[in-house]
Amino acid sequence: FPCKSPNLNKVSGRLPDAGEIDALEYLNGICGEISQLYAPGCQVMVWSDGRLFHDLIDVPIEHILDYQSALKVHSQTMHHIQWDNMN
Repeated sequence: FPCKSPNLNKVSGRLPDAGEIDALEYLNGICGEISQLYAPGCQVMVWSDGRLFHDLIDVPIEHILDYQSALKVHSQTMHHIQWDNMN
């Protein structure tokens, strides 16, 4: 989940769409099922850091930060999803 493709012929915009949200919900659901069977539980750590290569794929850093912020907002109620980056 670093960012959307810069090719606007392939994507509808630069912010997350239903595909990314569905993927996070799916991962969160799997973790929930595992947590019911495995006492320590299950978490998914999303390492989202397109800042390392944004210049190589021609995506402005602002677009990457907006994308990541939007995903974090959508996943606030997903208790098994955690975020990290190079900070």
